[in-house]
Amino acid sequence: MPIQTYKSGCACGAVELEITGDPAVQAYCHCHSCRSWLGAPIHAAALWPAQNVKVVKGADNLGLYKRTDASTGSSARAAAPRCSWGTRAWA
Repeated sequence: MPIQTYKSGCACGAVELEITGDPAVQAYCHCHSCRSWLGAPIHAAALWPAQNVKVVKGADNLGLYKRTDASTGSSARAAAPRCSWGTRAWA
């Protein structure tokens, strides 16, 4: 079976990603951090190992946002600062 390749990017088109293989984790989250970040009651996520994600356009357009929350700990999110949507990656 061939390796699956996915293409993604942000809403404004500044960043494009190519992701290969199967996700390491697929989950739904409803923690305070995810709800406030997305403005939604639940978040569906698929997470790939970093080596499977390639920024094919706009790496210089990615911004890193760090957040520390007493209930969820520390997390980092990458997004295109111009639109802050579509390229979200959690570390």
